[in-house]
Amino acid sequence: MLGVSPSSATQQAQAAAAGSGQVGASATPTSFRQVVLEVEGMTCAACPRAVKTALEGVDGVYSVETTYKPPEAVVRFDPTAVSVEDLTRATKSAGFPSSPKSSS
Repeated sequence: MLGVSPSSATQQAQAAAAGSGQVGASATPTSFRQVVLEVEGMTCAACPRAVKTALEGVDGVYSVETTYKPPEAVVRFDPTAVSVEDLTRATKSAGFPSSPKSSS
């Protein structure tokens, strides 16, 4: 791919993904689940980043969104690769114990 800029390569990859039945590169497969974890110990606005980094390091996690207020993490994951217990273990290892609030 000589002469192709990174942005056009990204656009081509997104177009290929869209053409394969997905709605773009960020489409979540139907087998994925979502859980909202209540996270303890977040005392400042920087804490959610540490929680997000810990969860993103778990195999099978598709995406993570964290907030300081309320102190929670919304995690989309592949239940065939990772369990909610694995996710709570990851946050606890990072110093932020968590528990499931809701899942779908």
